[in-house]
Amino acid sequence: MTCDLGTLKWNSATVVCLDLSPYVALGYTEVCTTESVLKFVGNKVKFDVAKGSCEGDGGHLARPRTTVRWNCLKEYCFVKSREVHVWMDITDRIEEGVLLFTDNSPVPLPHYWQPGEPLASTKDSVDCVAVWSDAKQWDDLPCGNVAHYMCEIEL
Repeated sequence: MTCDLGTLKWNSATVVCLDLSPYVALGYTEVCTTESVLKFVGNKVKFDVAKGSCEGDGGHLARPRTTVRWNCLKEYCFVKSREVHVWMDITDRIEEGVLLFTDNSPVPLPHYWQPGEPLASTKDSVDCVAVWSDAKQWDDLPCGNVAHYMCEIEL
């Protein structure tokens, strides 16, 4: 159970409490605030398999919607595993160079690419984005590659 100070109503503050036990039972943990819970999955799978697995839990692949959120996600990846790629919910499948989350909302700036990334379109389409855990930066990969992944359920 986690509780936060809510809004002021009739001159007294309300307290909002969330029961996180259903998420914990699925392997999720509260990281950096209660805006969402995260789960690191150490199995290496293709992007679409990772996406489907997260959706099966009622969530999605992790989305770095703000700089604060990105800082949280990269540190979470770094602590969970080293020298691995970890899928995030970012692709440019619809239009090369236009980064979207899989709900088709735009990925806000700034972007956190490794030097030399993103790669230009090639015969081996590099349309999906993963975190390279040691560098704590984004890497442009073919969606058919396998990587670990982070699921997120927004609260």
